[in-house]
Amino acid sequence: MLTRATDIICVFRIQFAGTRREVGPFLLAAVAFPTAMYLFANAVVG
Repeated sequence: MLTRATDIICVFRIQFAGTRREVGPFLLAAVAFPTAMYLFANAVVG
């Protein structure tokens, strides 16, 4: 049972390492750009 848990943790860490590289561009596209556009639109309208 312990080796199975160790294998699961190892696979999770490998998958997480690949995902960690993609977090920056994802946050940039999902948070930073829409926030900047919202602030710009408010400045233009107001």
